[in-house]
Amino acid sequence: RVHTGDINRIGECFAENSLDYVVIGDDINSYPEPIYLIRDAYKLLKNGGQLFISLKNTYDFFTFLNIIGNGRNNDQPHVVNYSVEQFLNVIAQEGMNAKYITARQYNLSSDVYAYSKDCMEKLAGDGAQESAFRLMADRYFFAITK
Repeated sequence: RVHTGDINRIGECFAENSLDYVVIGDDINSYPEPIYLIRDAYKLLKNGGQLFISLKNTYDFFTFLNIIGNGRNNDQPHVVNYSVEQFLNVIAQEGMNAKYITARQYNLSSDVYAYSKDCMEKLAGDGAQESAFRLMADRYFFAITK
């Protein structure tokens, strides 16, 4: 059975330890207090249940272009700016284990990708490949298993 509704009221609609899966459709960092929402959803999971969430990359290519003075605002602002590491650290502090699933990349031309990688090589040296990958990520997806 599938239910949809206001994620902010999920605790009012379901009993604790009653759900196999919870999917939060909006980016978790678009909520003012994402950890409270994650806690509430996590409590509803049965043992072995999974919570699926997405994290908008707020340290992406368009942010980089804005920093170096070549950009424009490409997306609506998110309430909480988390890097992947910051997000995973917050989850770990709550005693939860988030597993990184995948990242959705921006569909940019190879010229744009090469430009960003070149900039990253100048700034990040050996970490250029990882930095370029992170710049190109639009969203990250995670599963948290109870």
